[in-house]
Amino acid sequence: MKTLLTKMALLCAISASAQIPSYYNNVNLNVSGQSLKNTLANKISSQTSSVSYTPGVWNGLRQTDLDPNNSANVILVYGYNDNDGNSSTDRTRSKYDNGGGSKDWNREHIFPKSLGTPSFGNSGPGTDLHHIRPSDINRNASRGNRKFADGAGNSKITSQGYWYPGDEFKGDVARMVMYMYLRYNTRCQPKNVGIGSTVANDSRMIDLFLEWNAEDPVSPLELQRNNAVENIQGNRNPFIDNPAFATQIWGGQQAEDRFNTGGGNTGGGNTGGGNTGTTTVDVRLTLTFDNYAGETSWEIRNNSNQVVFSGGNYGNQSSGSTIQINKTLDAGCYTLTIKDSYGDGMCCNYGNGSFVFWNLETGNMITSGGSFNSSKTKAFCVGTNARSASVNDQEVIETKVAQEKWTIYPNPVGDVLQLKGKTFQGERYQIINTTGQIVKTGILERGVISLDKLETGVYFLQISTKDQPWVERFVKQF
Repeated sequence: MKTLLTKMALLCAISASAQIPSYYNNVNLNVSGQSLKNTLANKISSQTSSVSYTPGVWNGLRQTDLDPNNSANVILVYGYNDNDGNSSTDRTRSKYDNGGGSKDWNREHIFPKSLGTPSFGNSGPGTDLHHIRPSDINRNASRGNRKFADGAGNSKITSQGYWYPGDEFKGDVARMVMYMYLRYNTRCQPKNVGIGSTVANDSRMIDLFLEWNAEDPVSPLELQRNNAVENIQGNRNPFIDNPAFATQIWGGQQAEDRFNTGGGNTGGGNTGGGNTGTTTVDVRLTLTFDNYAGETSWEIRNNSNQVVFSGGNYGNQSSGSTIQINKTLDAGCYTLTIKDSYGDGMCCNYGNGSFVFWNLETGNMITSGGSFNSSKTKAFCVGTNARSASVNDQEVIETKVAQEKWTIYPNPVGDVLQLKGKTFQGERYQIINTTGQIVKTGILERGVISLDKLETGVYFLQISTKDQPWVERFVKQF
């Protein structure tokens, strides 16, 4: 697991110091207005792959919209209550309960296909996962192709016959509509799908979506979706990465500046105060216990080696059960230590336990694992103003260079994964999912691994070689 952890440390150090994904390395973010709009449009139009309407979109949504609290479910856009006895208001549902039944979920196009100019088919904007979400089939029918309009509370048809997506989802909707406008230009004009006044510098944009973008901050689900969609189709939604892009382009109410670049009003709207950067960050530790849950404990220490959070005494947890622990950290650098009092880790002699640690602000996994002896420690940083983590950068760089001598293909992959650039023969391998669980192990034969029993999703392949563990990330697509 060492290489996986050092690889994650490098990614964490980069994101902590700048909070700007490497996706934007070749993009000039110092411009504003129409120039920024055109720059971002050019970037996101470089989509590396397309998705079929069936089964591609179905399979994609099972990855992008997984419930962070239960990976067996997807979150349903516009939903808000799983416990009121009314399936049309459900917020979550089994990821496999999709189709045309009365209690199924189906594919909701946030930008309705019929409102495109011209309307969408089952390709191009009609299959772009950045604006397609799971939705209860009846809730979806209630929305139909109604235009979005302002409101309050849960999703509903407004008194004028328009559609309010609900307080939880209005920011999501705004950022998806703005993405579609950048990606497909006049074919997806915001004024065609919403009720509001056009802004001074763009007759196709309306103030409704700028207001929703500012009022409803980016959620962990949106961050998760952005990463997952990039893995599938190769581009990102820049307004999820940094909502302040919208303010820089069109003006209006100041939106969250996640890049801390001072991006603000340039268009003819109301000015707002700049964001001074993230001072606190939400993180999540997920623990899946082995057969001896009481042996597991953990702690987070700050740069002064003071314990800021800790946990243990899990003896009442059943074998194989999972708990999630959410904490808020001040911007800065820390260490996470996972401990096992018996000295045999969480996996795999007595059950398949594991841990995974997420930065909920960025949607990135900081570290994961399960195979260790008495403890496993990970240095990390969070927050816009954080400095790089106290890891051995030289070791990380050397490891990365060594790994680039061979690769896996194809990626994304179907049922058979192959390795090229080196002849692997007789080495032991592990496949680890994004929750840190080992889902498959074996011995390499001819550099070929069968994946036919794996669900679609993101995984890490780890191979034990003589010199050092080798780790590579891949996507199981179908």
